[in-house]
Amino acid sequence: MLVWRCIRRAASGLALVGVSLWAPGGAADEVGDFYRNKTVTVIVGAGAGGGFDLYSRTLSQHLARHLPGGPGFVLKFMPGAGSIKATNYVYQVAPRDGSVMMLPSQSVALFQRLQEGVRYDAARMNWIGRMVSATGVLVVWHTAPATTLEDMKTTEVVFGAHGRGQDTYIFPRLMNALLGYKVKPVLGYPGSANVMNALEKGEVHGYVYIWASLKSRQGDWLRERKLIPIANYSLETPGDRPDLPLVADLAKDPEHKAIFEFFSSIATVGRAFAFPPEVPDARVAAMRQAFMATMKDPAFLADAKKRKMDIEPMSGEKIQAVIEKTVATPQALIDKAKQALK
Repeated sequence: MLVWRCIRRAASGLALVGVSLWAPGGAADEVGDFYRNKTVTVIVGAGAGGGFDLYSRTLSQHLARHLPGGPGFVLKFMPGAGSIKATNYVYQVAPRDGSVMMLPSQSVALFQRLQEGVRYDAARMNWIGRMVSATGVLVVWHTAPATTLEDMKTTEVVFGAHGRGQDTYIFPRLMNALLGYKVKPVLGYPGSANVMNALEKGEVHGYVYIWASLKSRQGDWLRERKLIPIANYSLETPGDRPDLPLVADLAKDPEHKAIFEFFSSIATVGRAFAFPPEVPDARVAAMRQAFMATMKDPAFLADAKKRKMDIEPMSGEKIQAVIEKTVATPQALIDKAKQALK
């Protein structure tokens, strides 16, 4: 088991004072008593060394300062089945007392409706907050046969894709099937570096990429207009590119729009943390407040900047609403989405 232990924070008393301002009665005392001298385990639904690790690790280094009792934190990596394995464990096995939280895949609610082997209900989990969105963009190479959405209605463009269950395939395929664009996803590219290489060689014309990753890894290509963003999939528009239309808004048919919103929810969920169900309300509230306070903490923000991390926080309450809406998507709509992807 790969673990990493965070140094316990000496500022727990300050956190207790801050929470006592909003907590009713003795709720802050109860929370502080529970977390004092305790270690919180963060189950990470991926392997060590990647983005999941980076965001979980950085949060764990700062969160205790804002949580009554100032507990320690330990990361436990549990990769497998796109984080379904980890989410099943947290939902079925982990203690429901606030001593275990997790970072699952942003697709946790979609998997519940689309995949086999799911033994959790994401809508019943207690969502704590989001550190960053997973907003994705559709980009095309500057020499592509079509470089605007209007031109793609009449001219075919080829998009590199990884697998049928991934956004690199799903969004181009749905745009083709439901909106009439001539967008052809081609499978078989193992990772983003392979698609970038294929774009330079002219093997493919476009790609679906996480916006934050695109800016950090291919920022020069964006500035040089070698890569041209044409749309984004999310339920929210990137603050630095308000000109990019949401893919869901391209749909005129309400049913088609709902299908795009179902899949676009993964971008809004992003890197969001959760408790299992039935954690006491006071501990959920305290963790949510501590999370949002951490997102504004100058020391945390300085660390995030140094590590080149984008921070786009969203409250646990708002993430909860997105998850609940996604899980509640009517089965008839799910069936039509599956048919469109065939």
